[in-house]
Amino acid sequence: MSRRRARSSLASLPVALVALAAVGCGADAGQEPLGEQESPVVVCHASPTVEGIDVSEFQGSINWSQVKGSGRAWAYARIGDGTYMDSTFDANWPAMKAAGVLRGAYQYFEPGEDPTTQANIVVSKIGVLGAGDLPAMIDVEATGGQTATTIAAHIATWLSVVEKGTGKKPIIYTGKYFWQDHVADTTQFNGYSLWLAAYVSGCPDTPDAWSDWKIWQYTSTGSIPGISGNVDHDVFAGTLADVQALAGAGAAYAAKYVSQSWPLASSAMTMTAGQTVAASITLKNVGTKAWDSSTKLATSNPRDRASAFQASDWLSANRLDAVTGTVAPGASYKFTFSFHAPSAPGSYHEYFNLVEDGVAWFSDPGQGGPADDVMEAWIEVTADGDAGVGGDGGAAGGDAGVGGDGGLVGDGATGDGALHADGGDVAMLGNSRHSGGCSSGGRRGGGAGLAMLGVGLAAIAAWRRRQAR
Repeated sequence: MSRRRARSSLASLPVALVALAAVGCGADAGQEPLGEQESPVVVCHASPTVEGIDVSEFQGSINWSQVKGSGRAWAYARIGDGTYMDSTFDANWPAMKAAGVLRGAYQYFEPGEDPTTQANIVVSKIGVLGAGDLPAMIDVEATGGQTATTIAAHIATWLSVVEKGTGKKPIIYTGKYFWQDHVADTTQFNGYSLWLAAYVSGCPDTPDAWSDWKIWQYTSTGSIPGISGNVDHDVFAGTLADVQALAGAGAAYAAKYVSQSWPLASSAMTMTAGQTVAASITLKNVGTKAWDSSTKLATSNPRDRASAFQASDWLSANRLDAVTGTVAPGASYKFTFSFHAPSAPGSYHEYFNLVEDGVAWFSDPGQGGPADDVMEAWIEVTADGDAGVGGDGGAAGGDAGVGGDGGLVGDGATGDGALHADGGDVAMLGNSRHSGGCSSGGRRGGGAGLAMLGVGLAAIAAWRRRQAR
């Protein structure tokens, strides 16, 4: 392999471009047979994911402001191929930071060359990483004529030197079959995050040594403003706040969904006109700032609208509840309030978000979200007292319905009758458009019966929505 090549066999595989908007679970029959595996570890992250790119000198001069404007929040630039220096890295590294792109650097690893020398090149180029700098990445896709044992030993040396020199634990980039065939699929590195190269139509299949991927390179033939020609496209499994946290440049204000007391937005909660129902939503502080009494659950989409469901325990017509005390980063808080149904029957969609009053909305640019249309309550108000679906989760009068005090849980929370999204920590953010991750492992504690129950309830909810509209 020529050192001047951007990618070797992993990047040149003639496989299909993945359609991210239609990611599904299950092994793809068209995946390239680069190795054998009896028990595939197929992992999906349908939402949320954050788009990024990785580049080398083969992309030429890059307009990083246009890249940032295209919606790419992060990018990696190649330092070189072994001891060969990439001609554009010295320009790309400062330009990414100046454009506000979370930046990272990688080196195409040559197992046949001295690993310490290669690692020291990385350290000399990027030094101790600071805020906004993502961990260095080792690109493992060549053998250099070395045995699996030697390759693994040289990778270990590189990782140790780079971590000590940069201050951050590196990421390993590789492909499933290359790793299993040429690095003996050793598990000694499964404590490092995996950047998986897999150009498949469907969910990628990870090496046996890992149960999940952190970044997925899904095509090498993408195109975006600011770059001429093809460029590698990647997705990060998580939110923008998660990428920022990895870069040590987390958003000041960010929240992650944990659970809620009313049904998810795929199902309506039915209330009688004038009825009052107690409600709660639990959110996790994933920002860098502690929450305080100015952190409030507010109406959104549009922001600060007067809600038709204001109850006597609300702070105002557009502020449902406020934090009592302080909530440190990493801690969770349950906002409690009530819904008071208006006198006019009808179908209502209520949206909420967090705001640090006088400072910022959590959905503002530069903050970590969620967006203003994510936390939703779909409420059907009737005049005849037909309770329908409602209460503390799922079907009225019981705990077995979809939703419950936790709904689809993505952050380790559980609830009455909740379904668990396996294979990822992505929460169902109160909205059917934001589904959790999935894997071939199935549903925890659910089984086929519970899965069929969920399908049936979803069909009923869809019928109810059509009738209502």
